[in-house]
Amino acid sequence: MWLALLQAGLLASYGSAAAALFLVACVEPEGDGRLAEIANWLFDAPERLLRACVGARRGARCAAYLCDEPNPVLQLLYLLLVGGGYGLAVADMYPRVPCAALGPHHRPAALALVLFCLGTWAKACTAPPGYVVDAATFAKHDNYAYDGCLYEAGGTCPTTGVPKPARAKFCRTTRRVVARFDHFCPWVNNAVGEENYRWFLLFLASHALLLAYGAACAALLLRDVVDAKQLMRATFYLGDAPVAATRGVVVHYLLHTERLLCALLLACAVLGAVVAGFLGYHLRLVWRGRTTNEHYKWRRRARGGAAPAANVYDLGALRNAHEVLFPRSRRRDALARYQAKREKGD
Repeated sequence: MWLALLQAGLLASYGSAAAALFLVACVEPEGDGRLAEIANWLFDAPERLLRACVGARRGARCAAYLCDEPNPVLQLLYLLLVGGGYGLAVADMYPRVPCAALGPHHRPAALALVLFCLGTWAKACTAPPGYVVDAATFAKHDNYAYDGCLYEAGGTCPTTGVPKPARAKFCRTTRRVVARFDHFCPWVNNAVGEENYRWFLLFLASHALLLAYGAACAALLLRDVVDAKQLMRATFYLGDAPVAATRGVVVHYLLHTERLLCALLLACAVLGAVVAGFLGYHLRLVWRGRTTNEHYKWRRRARGGAAPAANVYDLGALRNAHEVLFPRSRRRDALARYQAKREKGD
């Protein structure tokens, strides 16, 4: 009984940690609503903890680095999660393959999928989002009309002093203006904007697929254990008392005898649900022709009682997707304007 309670506590702690990481990394703290309030509290938690441990001055300095500046902390955590998870899968799952549930091709397939995910992560980390730093980059990213609602013509970034094209925003973390700014993602330590949003979506999609695949393989291997040992027909003993096999009894047995495999199943299922949910959120934004930044701007307008206005950047689902997959700043006319400005020395 105590072991079961310990396992339940560990599972609850794991789920809470996964939810906290999701809120810190994926929810805009400047937004509205209960999730934003929780995210704000979590963002402030490191500073409170550091102040208590190392003093107010050093704690504030460390918290500023962790929360307000580009840093590799979550990138290192990502590598630990992926490398550690795959290492555990190799140690516990690979020796069971092939079996009745999984053929031998699943070994190279899993490795290929992990390498593909690492590749999409590296691309999302290194692909520039589309910084606006001078007249030439402004010309390159000046591809959207000012709607007179969220964006006004003639705007200049008060921090950098560069003109801001429509849909651009100053990123507080990178300290630069980003074209069609979406958000800053600490998992890739990079701002997400016009030119790398597609890579960010591929990063999310590949990891949602990897986690779903891992959960499915773990579940099939557990099912293979049940079938091979005929657990649904077995008799179990609680002390000296015989107990008939039920689903609950079999699950309890597997939690005791296949702890690592059950943990891998749980980890893939929980993190997969988080990543899939975040991917779905972004695909919904793409469908509506919005960025995360614009989504919160529209919400603030509505809650402030402003008159309804049309989203001029919503061109329909297919064209909105085309805008993401083939950014305007990468097209010939934008690149020609950029090159012309560069040749003039602007």
